[in-house]
Amino acid sequence: MKYIGKYKQGLMHGQGRLEFSSGLSYEGQFFYNCIHGIGTYKWLNGANYCGEVAVSNIALQGTLTYGKLGESVYYGQWESDYKHGEGSLVYKSGSTYRGCWFKGKRQGFGQAVLVTQNTYTGSFNEGKRNGYGVFNYATGALFKVAGHFPS
Repeated sequence: MKYIGKYKQGLMHGQGRLEFSSGLSYEGQFFYNCIHGIGTYKWLNGANYCGEVAVSNIALQGTLTYGKLGESVYYGQWESDYKHGEGSLVYKSGSTYRGCWFKGKRQGFGQAVLVTQNTYTGSFNEGKRNGYGVFNYATGALFKVAGHFPS
């Protein structure tokens, strides 16, 4: 590892940049040798995360951009390196999801808008449509389902 930045009592403290042997880098705030505050992680594959960082990884807010060209972007809450809480994801395809997340999966109430502009608003479980929801076709037709929603 290579660190360039401020020190306090011989510890990384304040603004700095940490480069790992894997190619991952972090630039941002440190608190007595811990990554903590606001910062940016960058991976070799082009992905980057910008936002709140903490050793505990609890209830953080930030943006993760996937790929060198920013193919997909998630903005929202994180917990233990998972999308968790409220958040929005714009997929590489152009489809979007805005709603609740639980341990990295769509869970609870949310809205998915497909590239075709068809829209599903309703319940999700384990990342899939499940429970009551309304599927709105771009043509204006409505399809309402209560119970298990077919994928």
